[in-house]
Amino acid sequence: DNNKISISEFGNIFFNKIKKDFSTIIEDVLGLKVPKVNTEYIDLILEIYKEAKWRKDFTQVDFLRSKMKHLGIVFCDKKGSVSWNYEI
Repeated sequence: DNNKISISEFGNIFFNKIKKDFSTIIEDVLGLKVPKVNTEYIDLILEIYKEAKWRKDFTQVDFLRSKMKHLGIVFCDKKGSVSWNYEI
C-alpha cells in the first residue's frame, strides 16, 4: 500500500513535530528566545579567556566576561576548570 510509511520515516516525522511543538512552547508561550549560536566561536573565546586568566590579565578577563554576558553567555569559573552557559 502506498499510504504506509516505514518506522524510520514515522520517527523522523514524530521527532520534527515534537521539535516544532517544543519551539512553539518555549518561544511563543513562554516568550523565551532559543539562541542560535555557533558554539565553536564561544569555545574559542573561552580559550582566550582562560589564557588571559593564566597570564593574570584581568582587564582582558573582565572585558571578555562583560562582552559575552551582553550576548547572553556567562563563563563559569570553578576550581580547576572554566565552562560557559547561557545566562538565565
